[in-house]
Amino acid sequence: MAYAYESDAMERPRPLSWSAVMAGAIAALVIHFLLNLLGLGIGATALDAGATDEAAASATGFVWWSVAGIIAALGGGFIAGRLARQGAHPNAMSHGLAAWAVSSLVVVAAVAGAFGAGASSAANLAGPFGAQMAQYRDLRLEARAPDVAPEARADITRRAEAAADAIGTAALLSFAALLVGALAAGVGARWAGSMVRAPQVLARDVREPSMPPYREDGHDERRPH
Repeated sequence: MAYAYESDAMERPRPLSWSAVMAGAIAALVIHFLLNLLGLGIGATALDAGATDEAAASATGFVWWSVAGIIAALGGGFIAGRLARQGAHPNAMSHGLAAWAVSSLVVVAAVAGAFGAGASSAANLAGPFGAQMAQYRDLRLEARAPDVAPEARADITRRAEAAADAIGTAALLSFAALLVGALAAGVGARWAGSMVRAPQVLARDVREPSMPPYREDGHDERRPH
């Protein structure tokens, strides 16, 4: 008797569950928003506005915003992978990466909104990067005002150039943080997929055809008479 093993869920491509992807993206955005609120509350109560270096405070805020984004990507990827119910299939990681991509687009839109329309409800998601973009925009508008004295215009221009340099540095660091966030989302989804019970492997009985035996007189019953 021989056994042939077959799985009820073979390694074949499976379509994305967009409901799981959207749930993971929304969860990541909510986690990021809450962590940013927590950091804002801690910073506002712990820092002295008169004695704190503005550059150090901005750098600390950016680090918090980046770490919060990575944690949010991990949580969103976990939820997307869990709701997808793909098990250890590589598609679980695809759900996490798709959720990260959707939430990243929302953050990019928040940064663009901070630059184009000033303070908005999305400014918390944009974080320090969005604040720097808004500051640069305000300085440019102030420098173009016709009633600004030449000395003041030169100072505003210098501050605008410093803000532009800060934006460039923040953009490079944001690029690295987003890549780490993508890795965290994939790991979270893979982790969630490993918790799903793997499909059972079914054993199918394959019976070999019976053969007529040889007789003691040497006659082979398998041959036609």
